[in-house]
Amino acid sequence: MGARINVTAGAAGVSRLSLMTSALEPEAILVQELRDELAAAAIRQEHLEAALRSSRRIGMAMGILMQRHQLTDEQAFARLRDASQNRNVKLSVVAEEFIYTGDAADLR
Repeated sequence: MGARINVTAGAAGVSRLSLMTSALEPEAILVQELRDELAAAAIRQEHLEAALRSSRRIGMAMGILMQRHQLTDEQAFARLRDASQNRNVKLSVVAEEFIYTGDAADLR
């Protein structure tokens, strides 16, 4: 009895193999489960790395605001957050723009 293999593309371009048969051996099932876990871990790693980059950029923007305007960290974050909400864009985008332009007009 043979197994039919289906290949599908999941999130972040990770391929997922699905073995279709009624009589898979336990080892084949275990191997598939481990592959699935590895693919999920790779996706989680990508998300965590992106979150870390974003957090660092927000922290950098906060530091610039704190130094230029003599703000506390809470006040600097509040300015970034308010600008994000007023413009309806992600906080990380507001922070990135501020880092590159230095324009704090909408951060008041």
